[in-house]
Amino acid sequence: MLAPTNYYQNAHRLDLPISDNVTDVYPGQLFHINDEGEYDYADGTRKAYPTLNSRYNGQGLGLQRERLEGRDNVSRLGAITCLMNNYMIGTDMYDKEASYTHGKPVVASKTKEGVVEPFTEGTHKAQDIVGYVTIVPSDDSEFLHYQS
Repeated sequence: MLAPTNYYQNAHRLDLPISDNVTDVYPGQLFHINDEGEYDYADGTRKAYPTLNSRYNGQGLGLQRERLEGRDNVSRLGAITCLMNNYMIGTDMYDKEASYTHGKPVVASKTKEGVVEPFTEGTHKAQDIVGYVTIVPSDDSEFLHYQS
């Protein structure tokens, strides 16, 4: 899910088809472009991008009081939109067991599909950095904000 106040100044959006193995899609979740030119879940092996789309059977109300049941703006087109270039995003799609520091880089997690985690020298490659932390959440219920 995306924070209600993030917005994407000067962000470029790229629409591409999605891989057949993509099931649930959450706003802010990370995807990479696979060898077939389709978006697939980011697994920490390629440059990753956050999506604006959703396809899931949520419950209750979202942050902006929208109904979550049967939320799907992906299936009809078979494509999703991801942000590229300059943006700042607030998301709950991050490794909540990790520790974040303002200004430090984040990358796609190698162990938790589609979420960001802190960059670790020796484990991650610099070219896989998706952004830099701008607001650190004080607990798991808050959004992590990062800028590309």
